[in-house]
Amino acid sequence: SRIQTVAKKDNMHYYNLLKSFEKLTEIPVLLNTSLNLPGEVLVETMLDLKELFDNSKLNYIYLPEVNKLIKKNK
Repeated sequence: SRIQTVAKKDNMHYYNLLKSFEKLTEIPVLLNTSLNLPGEVLVETMLDLKELFDNSKLNYIYLPEVNKLIKKNK
């Protein structure tokens, strides 16, 4: 693993996520992994994200930059 620090001025959304997680769990660490399904390429576009969402068991995706929560229709 590679430890990375996050400053509020550099990435406010990720910083706030870390702080919220710490408040809930008392653990100030998150595991950041690539976004892709096994055997698939990394998600780089909104089309890639849609395909991943449609083909995964995920029920929600949150896009912090636009403050949008996407919920899968069941």
